Amino acid sequence: TDIFILQKLQDILKDLSSIQCNPIYSQSSNIKKRKRQETRCDSNIIRASPPMNRSQTIITQIHRPSVYLFFDGFLLKSVPCVLSGCIDDWPALEKGGERAWSNLEYILKVSGHRTVPIETGRTYLSDNSGTSLLTIAEFIHQYILDDESATKDGYLAQHQLFDQIPVLKQDIYIPDYCAMLTPEDEEQTGRCDDIITNAWLGPCGTISPLHHDPYHNLLAQVVGYKYIRLY
Repeated sequence: TDIFILQKLQDILKDLSSIQCNPIYSQSSNIKKRKRQETRCDSNIIRASPPMNRSQTIITQIHRPSVYLFFDGFLLKSVPCVLSGCIDDWPALEKGGERAWSNLEYILKVSGHRTVPIETGRTYLSDNSGTSLLTIAEFIHQYILDDESATKDGYLAQHQLFDQIPVLKQDIYIPDYCAMLTPEDEEQTGRCDDIITNAWLGPCGTISPLHHDPYHNLLAQVVGYKYIRLY
């Protein structure tokens, strides 16, 4: 399981040569619908789906940088990066732990009865897209554990799950980097101390179409993996 925090940005990738860290190279392999992308890690090499021009892009990986390095070297410059080792202490990630999110029985126990909005359809831009209200237990059984789940499209997407189910919030700790906001971020959020925390849960093959967020993001991958394409 690859666990990482990735700073997703809204601007075109900029020059990374001024930051001396471990690079990650993204190269190509074909993507097939409803199948996992062929991804392997070898000496910091990640092979995944290519940018549209099939050019090689360097994304910096850095281990637990100071908030000053992160702010000055990446956030202010709109440079994407992968931050490693920053959420290793999360109970949600503890292997074999009673609060590990990889254990769906735990998720069902503490939140299975709660009702959440589920996006249906291949993406929210699909002709057959819609929203259904299901309990988390219904969603997990129908879209993740069901033997025919590979033919179903359902996604718990960008939901403020931790406000609805505070017990799950105890399984994560918000990294200090989230308090680092640019002036543009403060204009968009309205408050410099307003940290927006959302959760996503979906089966293998779940995708989101190309979109633009009005603020910078930090993504923490707790279970499984996600391929992200930046422009």
